[in-house]
Formats: sequence, structure tokens, C-alpha cells
Amino acid sequence: MNESEDIDEIRRRKAIELVSSLKGGDKTEEEYAKELDEIKDILPWSFRLNVSTGVTEICHHPQMRQSQDQADVVALAMDPEWADMITDMLNRAFVIHESGMNVADIAGDRDV
Repeated sequence: MNESEDIDEIRRRKAIELVSSLKGGDKTEEEYAKELDEIKDILPWSFRLNVSTGVTEICHHPQMRQSQDQADVVALAMDPEWADMITDMLNRAFVIHESGMNVADIAGDRDV
């Protein structure tokens, strides 16, 4: 196994952990928000409010370092809750893709 394959395997394992953590339906909103804060620097999607225009910007972080990189604005929204929902869905899709899981794995029809 070369270094690139090692990194891919580490990402895949971490993504599987994240999928399992996001699946838990018995978490409170506060617990979910705390977990999301802990992993936000590895997720590529976020949103922010542009105070000069009042528009919510949906952003993609090409380096997946939300706290450090310059984000690309890919969409605008008037409702911050809608932007939150969209970025959550995009981040979940990213994590599932990185994990290599499929719908049957996520639904619990097969062991991961």
C-alpha cells in the first residue's frame, strides 16, 4: 500500500465513523451541533451571512479547511435555515461518498 492509498483508507474509515455518528436519531440538537463543530474543518460546505447585502451565501471550501481557506460562493439564499439545510445535506452526501457506503449499508440492511 502506498501513501496515497493509506490516506484514502484513513479518510474512508473516518467517513464511516461520521456516517454512524450522524445516523444516531436519539441525539439532542445541542449534541448534534457540538459534534458538527468538532468536525466542521473536514467538511467542504458551509454558509455565511453577507452583512452588506443581507444575503446568505452557500460556500464550498476546496481545501476542506473552513477556518482557514478562502471559500467559493456557489449559491445565494434569502433564508438562513434553508442554507443550513442545504449545506447539511451536501456535507452528509460528501461524508457518505467518502465512506464508500451505499444505501443498503446506511439503512442498516448490511453490516459495515
